[in-house]
Amino acid sequence: MPLSLDTKIITLGKEKRVQEKENVFELYLDQYCLFPIDELLEISRTADSEQTGTAKIVEMTWARGQTRLVYQLISLYSVN
Repeated sequence: MPLSLDTKIITLGKEKRVQEKENVFELYLDQYCLFPIDELLEISRTADSEQTGTAKIVEMTWARGQTRLVYQLISLYSVN
């Protein structure tokens, strides 16, 4: 089973807002990825782009070759 260990969330624009009030988003990744939970992580749109904010993963699930992340956006540096 391929597995990557990550410390940065890269969204590729695929994130979906789950809760408006709490800034909670859901993101599906096309492989099994392991992230620290309840830690502040950098978030960016692509691997080469600058950091756009800081997030905290509150839930992580693996199923059918995908990783599902639920994270709370703590701070946003840029909308682009």
